Amino acid sequence: MIVRTSQLRAHTNHVQWRGFSTIRSTPGPSLYSQVMTPPNMNPEKNPTLVMHGLFGSHQNWRAIGKRLAANTSAPVHLIDLRNHGESPHTPDHSYDLMSEDVLRYIDSINAPKANLIGHSMGGKVVMNLALREPEIIEKLVVVDISPINYKDSFKKFSDYIDIMKGLDLSKIKNRKQADDAIAPFVTQYTLRQFLLTNLRDISKDPSTPSFDWKINLEALAKSMPDIRDFPQQGERVFRGPTLFLGGADSRYIASEYEETMRKLFPLHTTQFIGGAGHWVQAEKPEEFIKIVSAFLKGETE
Repeated sequence: MIVRTSQLRAHTNHVQWRGFSTIRSTPGPSLYSQVMTPPNMNPEKNPTLVMHGLFGSHQNWRAIGKRLAANTSAPVHLIDLRNHGESPHTPDHSYDLMSEDVLRYIDSINAPKANLIGHSMGGKVVMNLALREPEIIEKLVVVDISPINYKDSFKKFSDYIDIMKGLDLSKIKNRKQADDAIAPFVTQYTLRQFLLTNLRDISKDPSTPSFDWKINLEALAKSMPDIRDFPQQGERVFRGPTLFLGGADSRYIASEYEETMRKLFPLHTTQFIGGAGHWVQAEKPEEFIKIVSAFLKGETE
């Protein structure tokens, strides 16, 4: 398995905006990516791009990305969306802007088409891009999210931002101290560890650690109304193969959203993985890999 990392910046005079609602005159941020290239790669296969959810990064997907690349004989690009991971911070954070970033990335790697996988916030990014640029998307996998406005049900994510912003990093000397500090507010250990993957030591001297957040908490806090919403699509439709894959214990894909899902993605199928909540891929990785690999290869699961 060959693993490459890259930061790509496309130039606006090279990108066809293909109907985006907002055409910007300057390039967007470089998106950091890690590319999983399998030894059995078939050069005729289109790449798969993976978009993480809110507070996530490419790191959360490395093990799954390697397996998907090997199973599909195609490269898998693990992308850090703006204001996350190793990608740059920007003051603005919306689904149209993130979709434009990914469109530039696809253009930069000279891929005629791509498969897209997105979890939660990343799922809304890939849905938005597929609806606006259907001709460059081969297949779509949307993980535990629907194309709707979740309104108050996203409040807990705003609470997590407040908890991270409230952590006095000047007093934190190691990750254990950070974990202890947020434990009274985030009681689930695995969730705390997930949030703290965004904590990084920016010091040059390991004997005097100094911590900072990878994610842009200010921009995300300001953009939460946009993050919980989904852009209006008018008459847009994506008629390509689409899989909505949810956790059976989660409520982010529900029967009351089916009409909207069917209108925008008329060829979609929906599957649920038993015993999994919102972070399906982390809670049930084997089942997730099996289902997604079969879908990307066109096999009946």
